[in-house]
Amino acid sequence: MSLYNNPSGRGSRLKTLLGGSLAVGFAALIGPLGTSVTQEADLQGTRDAYAAWLETELLISEETRDWRLSEDERMESIRLIERELATLVKQTEETEAAIAESDARRATMTAELDAQEAGVASLAERIPAFEQRLRELLPRLPFPLRKSQALGLLEPRLPEAGAETEIPLSQRYLTVVGILNEVDKFQRDLHVVSQRHTLGNGQQVSAETLYLGMSLAFYVTADGEHAGRGFPGADGWTWVVADESADQIADAIAVRKGDLPASFLSLPVDIR
Repeated sequence: MSLYNNPSGRGSRLKTLLGGSLAVGFAALIGPLGTSVTQEADLQGTRDAYAAWLETELLISEETRDWRLSEDERMESIRLIERELATLVKQTEETEAAIAESDARRATMTAELDAQEAGVASLAERIPAFEQRLRELLPRLPFPLRKSQALGLLEPRLPEAGAETEIPLSQRYLTVVGILNEVDKFQRDLHVVSQRHTLGNGQQVSAETLYLGMSLAFYVTADGEHAGRGFPGADGWTWVVADESADQIADAIAVRKGDLPASFLSLPVDIR
């Protein structure tokens, strides 16, 4: 059938051709546009991914920096703690050493205190006996020593025999030691003093008296006529006439005073 004889078929083909042409043209037009949209979407996704990666890298960098700073601070804190610990250990050792030294001193002082207390207890038991022996010794002391200022102060401090006393133990001890010191000093020297004596006829005269320590003495009168010798006893000193030795006694006194040079002299002595 001719085309021209079927106008409706021509039109239909034309429509079909036009439709196909239009479809192909539209597809050709739509095809590039679809590809462009997909690529744009992929590019945006890439940009977003890169932005996220960059942000992540920045966050990691900041975290790393903060961690390093924190690590430095921790290390510094550790070093500070170690220094403080070393200081505390040193102080502890020094304190322990001081405590040990203090304990040693305390032990020494305690031992000394115990010894002193034992000594005080022993002295408290013995001091009455010392005082009693001094009371017995006092009458035997030479006249110049008994009348000395030191003995005049010390002798009254001796408690009465058998009597209760409130005198401190230390004071009683010092009194005993003081008297013994005076006795010792007198014993070490020769002493010339003026003293009154009773002659054989009962006459009282003043005569120079030479004491040879604590145990012996001689006297001679100023005119050289009368002399004597003395020795201590339980009731005091006993004097015996020794007129025959007046010259020797006078020479001995002169030597002691420096009026004559030193020399050997014979004096009357009894060995008792």
